[in-house]
Amino acid sequence: MNNKNEKLNGTMVNNEKELKQQSKIMEHMPTNKEVKEEGKHPDPAQKHDEKRKE
Repeated sequence: MNNKNEKLNGTMVNNEKELKQQSKIMEHMPTNKEVKEEGKHPDPAQKHDEKRKE
């Protein structure tokens, strides 16, 4: 990450302030049902892999 303001994809929030900001962003995201109604395909469900330990 070169720029301090640059976001990393797939990172979790670090504090309550970031959580509140992320929650506001997510409120405006379409649901899978809404995406399907637009004739698009939602992201596939992520499956939990018992064997994978991170």
